[in-house]
Amino acid sequence: MFSLRSSSRSIAVSAVLFVFVFSASIYAQKAAEWRPIPPADLQATKPVVEPDADAEALIWEERLDDTNSDKITRSTYVRIKIFTERGRERFSKLDIGFIKGIAKIEGLIARVTQPDGKSIEVSENDIFQRDVAKTERVKVQAKALAFPNLAPGTILEYQYKEVDKNIFEVDSTIDLQLDIPVQTFSFYYKPFKGRDPKFSLLNVEALKFEKAEDGWFKMVRTNVPAFKEEPWMPPMSEAKALLKLDSGWYPSISMDLSARRVTVFKNTGGRKEGEYWANHSAWQKPLVDLLNDRKKNFSKLAPEVVGDAASPEEKLRRIYNFCQTRINNTDYGYTPTDKELDQVDNERARRGLSEDDFKSGKPFANTREINNVFGAMVAAVGLDPWYALTSRRDVSFFTPELNDSRLLTFTGICVVFGGAPHIYNPGNKFLPFGMLPWYTEGAVTMYTDGKQYGWWEIPMNTFEKNRSRRSGKFRLTEDGTLTGTATIELTGQLALSYRLAHFDNEALENELALKTSVQQRITNAEVTNISIENLEDTSKPIIQRFTIKIPNYAQKTGKRMFFQPGFFDYGTLPAFAASTRKFDMFFRYPWSENDDIEIELPAGFSLDNAEAPAPVADSAQIGRDEIHFDLDANSRTLAYSRSFYFGNKNLVSFKASSYAAVKALWDKFHTAETTLVSLKQNE
Repeated sequence: MFSLRSSSRSIAVSAVLFVFVFSASIYAQKAAEWRPIPPADLQATKPVVEPDADAEALIWEERLDDTNSDKITRSTYVRIKIFTERGRERFSKLDIGFIKGIAKIEGLIARVTQPDGKSIEVSENDIFQRDVAKTERVKVQAKALAFPNLAPGTILEYQYKEVDKNIFEVDSTIDLQLDIPVQTFSFYYKPFKGRDPKFSLLNVEALKFEKAEDGWFKMVRTNVPAFKEEPWMPPMSEAKALLKLDSGWYPSISMDLSARRVTVFKNTGGRKEGEYWANHSAWQKPLVDLLNDRKKNFSKLAPEVVGDAASPEEKLRRIYNFCQTRINNTDYGYTPTDKELDQVDNERARRGLSEDDFKSGKPFANTREINNVFGAMVAAVGLDPWYALTSRRDVSFFTPELNDSRLLTFTGICVVFGGAPHIYNPGNKFLPFGMLPWYTEGAVTMYTDGKQYGWWEIPMNTFEKNRSRRSGKFRLTEDGTLTGTATIELTGQLALSYRLAHFDNEALENELALKTSVQQRITNAEVTNISIENLEDTSKPIIQRFTIKIPNYAQKTGKRMFFQPGFFDYGTLPAFAASTRKFDMFFRYPWSENDDIEIELPAGFSLDNAEAPAPVADSAQIGRDEIHFDLDANSRTLAYSRSFYFGNKNLVSFKASSYAAVKALWDKFHTAETTLVSLKQNE
């Protein structure tokens, strides 16, 4: 239910109910009494909110108690009615997850009630703890249970309590809509020191807090439909009904980092027009000052790294490459040896890296420190490092008018030259010079030196730079089997996204993932000889290669054979299946695809009908799909070439009102890409 500033906290109602809980400790919870179930609910055979629902929440209640100065208490009570066998399968298990060493869940109880009113409580012995996921830093576990005798007509209930000592997470985003219909959704909030709640609503209107008993404030929604995702949706904050709780005041701070002291020197009293962002900019001044203070630590090394570079861009490129390649990044898989750790004294830990640390080899640091070294070296060669704080387009479509600094995160070091800001983040191991992740491209950024600031919309990569080149050499046999090799090259955001998602996997994991992705659209495919190249080398494209065999790729009818030359789109479905649309459409970034395929035709067959589809494009040339066929009669080889792009002019967002036109365009793309050709057996 709680989506925090730096992480997503939600109760996801899915095949397995899963709740990520980020809390420092949990108070013991007394066994709570179960609330009586009305006879009408016990006997109900049809849902109230959505007629075709497989299950429906009768009660979904959350309570957040912020009255204590050193903890926040959250309580949850849920009651769900099961109507169908699909509902039983979906809600048969409950997992409440937590990060080991940070969180605990206590007081979890659950029961199932039959239509006759008889209840079966889940035994404490049947609630167990299991591992869910593990990384080098984090181990996620879950308290899990299975609901006994769950069947259509039954009602399941569960409740638990969480106590969080990280009181600053009170600035929270609460889901007011779940992926299950809810008859009564209640959120109770008890603010600190009896203050009135300060909040804002997203994507929902006409809701407010009302005073309840014992200092609580209550917000209630009734007959809430399930939130249903659609393909190519905007971020949740632009679509889902949400409540954002505010602490009510936003301080300006002065930091003496060397003394590890923070002083609050001004209370803005809230988000005052004209003061809020100037104040937030001033927060960054000690951090920018620290970069300039540290330039003396690189007074010799930085000029050496820059060498004969004359332009600001070339100087920055050399410093960027140095920081990205000459420092082992502990946030991207590097684990320091015991010897390396022993060599880090308290002085080094306090001041960070200096040029002396590079004399004995390759030092290690995390992402933040690598960016700080970059900023200090930038200052050491006479350029001015600023801080860049950027919104994320996968979180919200931010504008400064929102006056909410929680929507901005550190993006990199900014240097202004040539009349424009430029942002660099060498702390991201796989980020090429001059590039940023897709979710910051097209987003609004604040760049500041702490004394002045500006706003800038970061340009997007064009579709030409985000390219997938796909090639294949295949042979089609008389029985319709297709065999051959395929190669996929990824550049730009496609390559960056792949690297960030797969860099910490074992090679076999990545190969299995590629095999699975192929078999998801071609279920009978035999995929072998898989290789993935250049995962660590950002100067080259990601290259995926594999050998494939697909029985019955071509369908035989009498003396004719039909097959799809567009191998890489074989088995795909239309992008938009629904006839109507609720939410706007949001494509992440512009991209392009180029396919070059050669298929050797079976002996004894000749082309009967091989007319390439006409080019497909919209009138504004936002997207285009052009396919060509060419036959080499001597080698009996059909050449298939395809050139596709979408997002020209950086147009990647479309209103729901234009859904019919967008759907029609993508339907035409799909029809062209899945065109069949026919072969005729020679007499």
